[in-house]
Amino acid sequence: MDDLKIVSAYNLGLSSSAISRLLDALVEDQLAPKNLHLTGNNVGEATAVADFMKTNSSVTELLLDGCKINDRGAQALAGALAVNTTLRDMCLTYNQITDVGAQALAGALEVNTSLGQLSLFGNQITDVGAQALAGALEV
Repeated sequence: MDDLKIVSAYNLGLSSSAISRLLDALVEDQLAPKNLHLTGNNVGEATAVADFMKTNSSVTELLLDGCKINDRGAQALAGALAVNTTLRDMCLTYNQITDVGAQALAGALEVNTSLGQLSLFGNQITDVGAQALAGALEV
């Protein structure tokens, strides 16, 4: 189905295992959405999303606002960012990311050349994490 543009599962209260099944279905059915909106679901450690994004070449916008993503989730997503070349916008607002997760994301930004926007407000990132992110953005 080449015409699928957006998969939107806003605030459905999906568990991480339900998210995993949804992403598996996208792969199995060879669906290639441009926008993946998972805002308000329990993504937690984000392993399924990170694994999906490591091999996905269609999603350009990933919305993960308020998904209870912690530092381990940010680290998993950083691993995906390090190899993904199509993602342009990623929103991680209102999660549980601290400086540890911010530093992992900063490391990924040093090698990722496709991401144009990363939203992180509403997390527990201090000057330490902000400095790591700023350092990654220096040219």
